[in-house]
Amino acid sequence: MSQYHTINAGELERGFTTVARSDGSPITAGTVNYYLKCKSGTNAGKWWRNSDQSWQASETANAMAHDADGHWDILLTAGAAGPFVAGVRYREYVKESGNLHVPDGRLLACDAAPGTTGGPLVVGTGDGAVDPSGGKVPATIASGDNSDKAGYSLADASGGVGPTANIADEDIHTTAFKNGTVRLCARVYKDGADIHQADVSTIVYSVFLLDDQDPDARTVVTGHSAVSLAVADVILDTLQTDSQASDYNFKHVVPIGVHPAFTIAGRNYLAEYTIMPVAGEKIILRFRVHVL
Repeated sequence: MSQYHTINAGELERGFTTVARSDGSPITAGTVNYYLKCKSGTNAGKWWRNSDQSWQASETANAMAHDADGHWDILLTAGAAGPFVAGVRYREYVKESGNLHVPDGRLLACDAAPGTTGGPLVVGTGDGAVDPSGGKVPATIASGDNSDKAGYSLADASGGVGPTANIADEDIHTTAFKNGTVRLCARVYKDGADIHQADVSTIVYSVFLLDDQDPDARTVVTGHSAVSLAVADVILDTLQTDSQASDYNFKHVVPIGVHPAFTIAGRNYLAEYTIMPVAGEKIILRFRVHVL
């Protein structure tokens, strides 16, 4: 684990809690000074002097102000950009002028400021921000593009898309709440191409309670045994994409209005679909559902 705390370029407000070495009580009066030493980059080995925003070759004190109950603050002067530069490491520490304090300090690693190149994305308005007022998030935001992104959204079905649907050649794992249901999506192929409604004769599904100790044992859930489905209700002739899944052509929500399907928390269930094509061998589609 790294000993460094992360700080963003351009941050200016710093604070420490200072206590007496004699009895551990908060130091609430006198003079407490802040020190900032650069440990890498152009100014490595130098200390920040806040009065003129410069780096000095010798240890340099910067007076702090007492806020409350031993908490001391300082607002560094920005100058051109302030002392903290992305990619540079620092050590900050405090001292009571009479050496009455318990030594305290931190190692700092500086990251790029939010909304700047290399920094985290900002949701809101202004330079480098994405405004969640509606619309879609662009596929890419170019490096250094700090212009307003008004009209873009990070949510809703009109914005980001869900994960790519699993291809139906292996068990698909998902979760459901106890006594709830789940939407099951997959991409189904027939003879190497996406399946279409015209390719399918019948579809039936069953839900089973599984035995985690015996992979061959399974118990059918009442009301969910070999239930027929309308082909047009579950097979989609064009690939679908929404905020929950993308690139799927099979979708089914297990009905629970009359007969609950997933009733035991902590257990695993199997939703199994048998798709009989107009020509060729049957296709088995299976979802393993862990109940929360």
